[in-house]
Amino acid sequence: MAFYNRHGGFGDQDDDDRPQQSAAGTFKIPDKDFYRKNFSTFGTVCTYLQQRIFNQSKRHKDLRFLQPHFSSLSSIVTPYGNPLNAAEGICSHFLRRGFTKPNKILFNCATWSADSRWLVLGTQTGDLALWEGEALKVYKVIPIPAHKEFFDDGSGRIKESIPITAMTLKRFGNDLVTGDQRGLIQYCDETFKYILVIKDAHAGAVRGLDFSPLDSKLASCSDDGKIHLWPVGRDQPERVLSGHQNDVKCLHWHPHRSLLATGSRDCTLKLWDPRQAACVSSVLGHKKQVNCCEWNNNGLWLASGSMDGSVKIYDLRVMREMEVWRGHNSEGCSLAWH
Repeated sequence: MAFYNRHGGFGDQDDDDRPQQSAAGTFKIPDKDFYRKNFSTFGTVCTYLQQRIFNQSKRHKDLRFLQPHFSSLSSIVTPYGNPLNAAEGICSHFLRRGFTKPNKILFNCATWSADSRWLVLGTQTGDLALWEGEALKVYKVIPIPAHKEFFDDGSGRIKESIPITAMTLKRFGNDLVTGDQRGLIQYCDETFKYILVIKDAHAGAVRGLDFSPLDSKLASCSDDGKIHLWPVGRDQPERVLSGHQNDVKCLHWHPHRSLLATGSRDCTLKLWDPRQAACVSSVLGHKKQVNCCEWNNNGLWLASGSMDGSVKIYDLRVMREMEVWRGHNSEGCSLAWH
């Protein structure tokens, strides 16, 4: 896992992290994690807020663009701070990578907390790994009993760990929803204690979870080829959407409207009206399985990535391909808008 910065520099750093001399005159060499430099992403937001009035007063004049040099690092603003040159916020330099110690754990899904302080990852062992957002190191690994099977002898021994395959966070809250490989869905609060467990929510592995724009509904898709719409906090689906001919691998709710996009192993993208439980449109643009899809915040563009290595952007207004990129040597597993 790696983080990038557009100028290649680090954020807030300690002035002196050398080992200190003890009273006995000896030096204790700390672990390598001691030298892990912290960085903060909140400096860009503060810079944008400080310069927002200045930028608005000169919006009709030529704007001075930041130069791609390390000396401009202190003047970085957020990507939305200068809409005329969004390329200033593109991450182009390697910043940080982190590992779980002492054992390396495979991750299947990840999501940021609402305040961007924590990165929550769903692991292959059915646990949640909580990472510090600034130091990029594991804070703790939280076992989730709902994603494990225990022996019946009452000893509490784990018989099998079920991998977490999907997760999502509320748009206006701290509740976390996770889904595993056997079709179970669990609601967790901000302390990662379970609120509701829905067993047999799907007949196959849960591949996608997403909340509606107002957090009133939860959509889930699975390898059983169905999409379920759940009222938040209920254990029975309100509607079931059927139309894909194979496993449904991804879904994403429109940021403003009652519109749901799904991608499937049958190489199609479908748009659904959740209120009518009907398919509005089908797009056959990829030659292989569609692994990921996501709406742009403007609500007009839909991006999708496929096993054929291509990334396509569709314009909702004309339902036509707007851009096609082919640069991957293997399948595209995830994507995100800048």
